[in-house]
Amino acid sequence: MNESYTYYVKVERVVDGDTIDAKVFMGFGLTQLIRFRLIAENHDYFDTPESWRPKTEAEREHGEAATARAKELLEGKTFLIKSIKRGKYRYVCKIVLEDGSDYGDNMINEGFLKRDSY
Repeated sequence: MNESYTYYVKVERVVDGDTIDAKVFMGFGLTQLIRFRLIAENHDYFDTPESWRPKTEAEREHGEAATARAKELLEGKTFLIKSIKRGKYRYVCKIVLEDGSDYGDNMINEGFLKRDSY
């Protein structure tokens, strides 16, 4: 079964460029804090460089830049998300930004996609 669900969330904390902790508004006054893995609407692959346990100093710097950009775009704001599935460690979702664009696609277009080598 490949169902998706749409919710409003308030981003409480940006963990890194592709992971957030968000308060999900589930209806009937119910909320839940959930960790999400963010993906891109129009790309098969979306992974930002690591800022925690990076393999190289260059990856750490690129990861910190991706995290800073994610905080600028997401932290403390409310968004519409589409929750796709339960991943290995957390729920997977897409975020629609205030201008109607996809968060993951924007991060890829801005150059924050994880590289094969640093």
